[in-house]
Amino acid sequence: GYVDHPADRGGPTKYGITQASLAAWRNAPAGAADVAALTRPQAAAIFRALYFEMPGLSRLPEAVQPFMLDCSVHHGPRAAIRLLQRVLNAEGHVCARDGIVGRETAQACAAAYAALGDQLIDRLIEARLAVLERIVRRDPSQAVFSAGWRRRVESLRPG
Repeated sequence: GYVDHPADRGGPTKYGITQASLAAWRNAPAGAADVAALTRPQAAAIFRALYFEMPGLSRLPEAVQPFMLDCSVHHGPRAAIRLLQRVLNAEGHVCARDGIVGRETAQACAAAYAALGDQLIDRLIEARLAVLERIVRRDPSQAVFSAGWRRRVESLRPG
């Protein structure tokens, strides 16, 4: 449903869609009332367009896509892809850390998943949890969301 928590830097949100995301999808300004009126089918269309198709997540192995979609929604597509690229490089699957799912990143991710299987997703989860901890350390007002963030990320763990 609709929430507008005072500590949430995203502002008014419904189904995970912020006012800024709604405005970007519409290519027009959006207010809190517009967010409150958002329907589930509209939210699904926004997720697909802005956070899955536009950043090219379909080029990644299918098993990695749910994690990456959630990460893209929560942190923004470029930050999510840079997190993926950082983990891929750490695992020896070299690709540019440019926040873009190009051929190089898609191939590195496919190779990493072929080599590691679900362990790749576990490593991505650990890297994301570290990012969330840094967010709270830098801005203690975000601690109110910490447990929910952790549950959200842990729910993406395979098995």
